Amino acid sequence: MIRGILDMNKKNKFWDLHDAIIFFICLIPIFIALIYYKDLPDSMAIHFGPSGEADNYQSKSMFLVILVLTNLGVSLLVKFSRFIDPRKQNYSKFMRAFLKTRYIIAVLLGGIGTATIYFNLGYAIDIKLIVLIGVGAVFIGLGNYMGQLRSNFFIGIRTPWTLSSEENWRKTHRLAGPLFMLCGVLFMICGFLPGEIAFKVMLGIIFLLALFTYGYSYYLFKKGI
Repeated sequence: MIRGILDMNKKNKFWDLHDAIIFFICLIPIFIALIYYKDLPDSMAIHFGPSGEADNYQSKSMFLVILVLTNLGVSLLVKFSRFIDPRKQNYSKFMRAFLKTRYIIAVLLGGIGTATIYFNLGYAIDIKLIVLIGVGAVFIGLGNYMGQLRSNFFIGIRTPWTLSSEENWRKTHRLAGPLFMLCGVLFMICGFLPGEIAFKVMLGIIFLLALFTYGYSYYLFKKGI
């Protein structure tokens, strides 16, 4: 049944049930903000530094505007990316993976937005922990179906060599899948480290992941793949 529902999107409809669900997930923190609008402080934390402490504040009306633009803007951008991709014909080959990516991004946006609202309402919310666990879940999800992705300009390891060779793309992404999942687990662990340390470790992990995947793609290119 789940497979059948996921396959609905293969019909390339302009707007379908999945779009509505994803849109609704992104709207959840907006609904919550409107419900508690009178209780929200006039000055709201909207950004948090590496230590996990709030370092940027805006009025609650501006917070709501930013929340709407971010959640709905990113959701629509990802939704329509396949229509403007020069290789849009390839999306039919990994539509289920693309759909899962959209769901993961929507849940991340909805979760972080909701956590930020409750933090500003005075609840003991560890934003750093939530963000790192959320990002870790995204990497695990992406890694789980990285090998299903086909050449495109929006999702995946986009190097000059993967984009110029289908075989290079395939081999690079098959290797990257387990690495992304491992990095996702490490990101979650970082959430329990002190703020500054967690931030530095996370940057190191991202750097090594990028270096290894790009390096492997180039290695394949030098081998004629």
